[in-house]
Amino acid sequence: MKKMILALGALGLAVAMSSVNASASPTQVTLSNSSASCVTTSSSSITINSCTGNASGEGAISGQTGSYFIGNSAGSGSVTATLTGGPSTFTVGTTSDLVFRFGTGSCLTSGSGCLLAGNLQLVSLTEAGSGGVINLGMDANLSGITGTDASFFPNGAEVDFTFNTKNGIVSSGEVTPTPEPASLLLLGTGLLGMGAVVRRRLIG
Repeated sequence: MKKMILALGALGLAVAMSSVNASASPTQVTLSNSSASCVTTSSSSITINSCTGNASGEGAISGQTGSYFIGNSAGSGSVTATLTGGPSTFTVGTTSDLVFRFGTGSCLTSGSGCLLAGNLQLVSLTEAGSGGVINLGMDANLSGITGTDASFFPNGAEVDFTFNTKNGIVSSGEVTPTPEPASLLLLGTGLLGMGAVVRRRLIG
């Protein structure tokens, strides 16, 4: 029983420490500087017009650089989704042929040899700023994930990017894995607490 308590404590500490390390250097793909007019919007829809731009890995995939692509699976053309709600927060309708790719060369056009790739499901669109050019924040989820870095990004990974409505340029964004570090920290502290409870009951 003492060995079990020690094991729980060690496991909890290891998980908690790993979450701290993840918080200090999160694993993610950072997106920036997209092509012009890659996103257009109206009062009822949003269209993704083959967005491409710079991308780089951070954390466990630090040092990996290339480009990203957001568009239809053919590597060209556009994908349109409906917008409902508003005026500042919208729900985005389902899209059947929208993908995300991170890599170089044929990865961007055909999806082969990618560092990270998957199907992109848009979730919501929120006004993030004002002052002439209105910045909009897009939230999405990534599923069917493949590529060299797939093990770092389980299905349901979060994709967030910001673009402006004047020229549709994606100015910034990131792809982050789930569960988040905060969830790992909660799990770790929970395991530590479980070990403490078991120990008190044995002593009592």
